[in-house]
Amino acid sequence: MTGTPMATAAETAATASVACAVPSDRDLNVTRTVYQVGAGLGVSPRVMLAGFETGWVESHMNNLNCGDSDSLGVFQQRPSQGWGTVAEVLDVSHAATRFFQAAMNVERTHPAYRAGDVAADVQRPRADLRGRYNDSEAKATSMLNEVAAPVPPKYATVTRYGFSNGAGVILAKDERDGSWATLNPDGRATQWVFDGDRIGAILDGNFLLKNGLYDSWHLMADGHDVKQIALNNGRIAFSNGAGIIFAKDQLDGDWHVLNPDGRATQWSLEGNRIGAILDGNFAMKENLDEPWIGMATGGDVKQIA
Repeated sequence: MTGTPMATAAETAATASVACAVPSDRDLNVTRTVYQVGAGLGVSPRVMLAGFETGWVESHMNNLNCGDSDSLGVFQQRPSQGWGTVAEVLDVSHAATRFFQAAMNVERTHPAYRAGDVAADVQRPRADLRGRYNDSEAKATSMLNEVAAPVPPKYATVTRYGFSNGAGVILAKDERDGSWATLNPDGRATQWVFDGDRIGAILDGNFLLKNGLYDSWHLMADGHDVKQIALNNGRIAFSNGAGIIFAKDQLDGDWHVLNPDGRATQWSLEGNRIGAILDGNFAMKENLDEPWIGMATGGDVKQIA
């Protein structure tokens, strides 16, 4: 509960008539996303633990669409108290980012605090409820260890199921019997790909990417002219209407223009190798900055693999 001191959603559901069903166990997709956000922000182990203690106390680590007053989401953040719009506090990535940013500020001000004390300062519950965060340390540690050890890169192999419909809406889940997550409620996806935990899509002709089902979309390329995308072992690539292929190996890195003259009609990624049909010829390069190697000429190549 963040804002005016009040009871947590879990406590409210147990003691009041307010209808807010809090599951008895964590949502693994939520714990993964919270961990990924914290790791991406470079938070300390204490702040990371504070996030998991808070998630357990407030929602049993579930993205609740209910709560006391206007509290919502995994951290029961209140839009009326400045934590974001309803949509933002229900976006696990956004909610985790806001929590961790606040927690890092508390840690800097109170370096001797335990994780639960950091959590309590961020959440501001009633005085008699502050100890609940430290009391959840064992459970929080167990959930944290579940998603943090070993620490995989964001493109590591995960089991994921997905499909899209005629409106271009993409739905996905990480457990066979789990609930479908709607990745783009407005639809309009013309291509989408999975690479471990990463999800790439062409939406309205722009290239967007997210890390995990509940992450926000990150714009990779705009201009409404993206025609093909690919993700492979951390490499990110797309091509435009002119057949120019762009690729990079770091999310925040610079794009490498692989064929400035364009004219690629098909291309693919496999490990470090990049293959393409350029002017009807099969060309390959071993890495982003390597020259193209002619594999087959004659101007009549139709498909490569």
